[in-house]
Amino acid sequence: MRRACSISLARNDDAWRGKPKLDKILFTRVGTTPEAIAASLEKGDIDYAQVPTTEIDRMSKLSNLVIKPKQVYNIRAFGVNVDKPAFKDKRVRQAIAYGVDRAGLCDAVLPGVSVVANSFSPSAKWNNPNLPKYEYSIEKAKALLKDAGWDANLEFELSLYYNDQGHKDYVAAMQQQLGKIGMKAKVVQLDASAVQTYYYSDRKFDVMLLGYGISPDMDEYRGIFTSTAKWPAGQNAMLYANPRVDELFQQGGATTDDAKRKTIYDEVQAILMDELPWIPCYFLKIAGGFNKRVVNGDTINNVWNRPYNWGIENVAVSDGK
Repeated sequence: MRRACSISLARNDDAWRGKPKLDKILFTRVGTTPEAIAASLEKGDIDYAQVPTTEIDRMSKLSNLVIKPKQVYNIRAFGVNVDKPAFKDKRVRQAIAYGVDRAGLCDAVLPGVSVVANSFSPSAKWNNPNLPKYEYSIEKAKALLKDAGWDANLEFELSLYYNDQGHKDYVAAMQQQLGKIGMKAKVVQLDASAVQTYYYSDRKFDVMLLGYGISPDMDEYRGIFTSTAKWPAGQNAMLYANPRVDELFQQGGATTDDAKRKTIYDEVQAILMDELPWIPCYFLKIAGGFNKRVVNGDTINNVWNRPYNWGIENVAVSDGK
């Protein structure tokens, strides 16, 4: 089998956590879509891959595979270009949050791989239980749009760069739900190579589904929501700015007292959930698919996000029985 774009890692017998059980690991590209990668896993060409939502039920029944779900530190959200006149009013962004059945879509479109997000942190440590949940309400969404003077004839772009069927279905359902509150959205499917220009350099986006792998600490959002992080200095492509948010991130980064930091980041999240430069959708769960010959595969589940958490030295292979 021809293996393009591959990286081979050899065992280091003097590794600091002990000699690994595997002689080598081969990372290889076997397809351009999640479905193609899953097909390679099913055929036995590879031993581990993330299984797309649409294949979980079927592949869980295969005798040669083990499918294991795991929640990870990754948020899916809609980034809103608050610098554009149509989206400057926070009531428009709040209307989107009310007008999309985020919890229902997790259950219906992304079952088993998503947990509805009503905050910006998947970590229980930093969770603020007093944030607005924006539970699905067509009436509230319509009222907010009316108060904001929304032009029902305006068509905006609802974009995504994920090319798996689960995410496509999620955005298509969102488009339909927004139509029910009087918002006309045109779905734009981006090629991965176009994201940098579309979202950052040219800032053409209106509302864009994005994913962000985060650390357990809230301070990582400093590079997204502070005014000093406006693109190109940081990842604030929305050009969102709130002096109080800037001040709070400075305070949070200046103390190691967790109780004080909790109070600070509770306020940060309260402001962000009110102003919604990002509209949180869900926290990601991944379904890791393993060939049955893989032993202790849990220690490498989610390798693409936080590889420093690997327990790769514990992984081995057996005869698959």
